[in-house]
Amino acid sequence: MPNKNTLKFNQQLQEAFALHSKGELQKARALYERLLKTETKSFDLLHYLGSLHTQLKEPIKGIEYLKEALEINPCHLESLSNLGSAYREVREYDLAAQYYQKAIDINPKFANAIVNYANLLFEKES
Repeated sequence: MPNKNTLKFNQQLQEAFALHSKGELQKARALYERLLKTETKSFDLLHYLGSLHTQLKEPIKGIEYLKEALEINPCHLESLSNLGSAYREVREYDLAAQYYQKAIDINPKFANAIVNYANLLFEKES
């Protein structure tokens, strides 16, 4: 049975993700960062933080968190695709392509990575 602290952490993480999902990015960021002070190895927290920083046009920070998340769960499709998008933001197109391709290799029907990869190829050609 999860302990009281684990339950509280999970509840607060769900609250932060709800804020994130509603577009209240700064409020979500504050709560995520507060949670990071107590739990540094939560895959979900690292994934959400990486995605949030990429959304906030802070791709370098997003890359850091997404790479940490992928150390915990190296085959997580959404994290792989989001890391590709973060690298795309900093114009590291070869790295972006590698992460999109890795997600596609794991699941050839993962639409997010397929669309992002196609957009990357189009962007490189422009």
